Amino acid sequence: MFRHKKWFLAVLAMVVVLTLLVGCGSQGTSPAPQPPAEKKSVHLVMYSWRTEDAEAWNKILKAFESANPGITVEFKPFKNTEYNTILATALQGGSTAPDLAQLRPYGGMKSFASGGLLMPLDDKVAALKSFSKATLDAVTGTDGKLYGVPLSINTTQIFYNKAIFEKYGLTPPKTWAELLKTAETLKKNNVIPFAQGSKDGWTLSLMHSILGPNVYGGNAFRSKILKGETNFLDKDFIASLDRLNQLTPYFPKDFTGVAYTDTQALFFSEKAAMFLGGGWEEGYFLKMNPKLQLGVFACPPDTSDKPGTVSSWVDGGYGIYAKTAHPQEALKLASFLASKEFAQMFADALLRVPAVPGVTPKDPLTKAMSTLAEKSSTPYLMLVDFNEGQPTGKATLENSLQGMFLKKLTAAQVAQEVQKVVATWFKPFQK
Repeated sequence: MFRHKKWFLAVLAMVVVLTLLVGCGSQGTSPAPQPPAEKKSVHLVMYSWRTEDAEAWNKILKAFESANPGITVEFKPFKNTEYNTILATALQGGSTAPDLAQLRPYGGMKSFASGGLLMPLDDKVAALKSFSKATLDAVTGTDGKLYGVPLSINTTQIFYNKAIFEKYGLTPPKTWAELLKTAETLKKNNVIPFAQGSKDGWTLSLMHSILGPNVYGGNAFRSKILKGETNFLDKDFIASLDRLNQLTPYFPKDFTGVAYTDTQALFFSEKAAMFLGGGWEEGYFLKMNPKLQLGVFACPPDTSDKPGTVSSWVDGGYGIYAKTAHPQEALKLASFLASKEFAQMFADALLRVPAVPGVTPKDPLTKAMSTLAEKSSTPYLMLVDFNEGQPTGKATLENSLQGMFLKKLTAAQVAQEVQKVVATWFKPFQK
């Protein structure tokens, strides 16, 4: 029995030793390292109405993507005349909404903000604090909050083909009478003086913003009408509408059926000598015809003792969909759009004046347009101040001007239509 007990104790001792060894071994062995979880790339979609700018925007956004690995951005532009409906449908639908969208300025973005479809950016994009109040007005909602990053400063002027002017011994006119005389000379030489059409209504309020301020009084008139001290039945405002009638003999044949894109083509193909347009046209014209010798001048006033007045405004901004699935990444992109780095790339690639303060365009013609505005400018009245209501004052003017060009309305009747519609919502007219 003693022998068996001795054998049992020996076996038990071995088991204890093995157990201790195994325990010590397991404490010194760490689990096999697991590979880090792969970070998923975030894809942002960005809407715009600038199909012409897609190539430049894609290059600009590549710079953002390089600085922000893991974020890709799709620039998705739509036809200008269809954009408002497309954006409204997408934002209200939710599931198809873009992460960011180019917003129409002033009244054009307020309904989206009021409907809770846009993210307030006041304390989320620090660079907005450097923008002027006048610039931020374009992206401010009815609640006073900021719902976008202002994009660019636009001006309205008359583009002209330097080569055609030189061929016929013409120089930029200093007065309205000289402008008509210039147009007459071109017409007699079988050159279309102005590449304009009235098929697309939005171009008509723009046209009026070029021709009208010299006649209705620019800033002085704006100050009075915003206070309700005058209205659209003012004789000078009616006279400003009639200026459009005075130019129609120098428009293309059957101009009432000529679309905006066709007018652009008439000008950059050098079939027309002048073009009433906004500053954004420069980049497109030169893209389509790099050899085009392009110049600009302000619409001349009645007398040569003062400069012509151009209209200016902030051409929209980029806002963020309130329910985007990627708010932090969208805010990174919005902050980039508010930076001087972006603004300089935007100015250089698209030949535009950026809204970001402290950035100077390098292109001479872009600078020239800025200089015209510095000499004498006024806000684009119908867009900045009267683009509200249903229908808006701006849309009413455009529709009525189409009627005037079809000889269905006089300039006075156009003014009456605008007055009637604006009076339904504009409180200074309701006193």
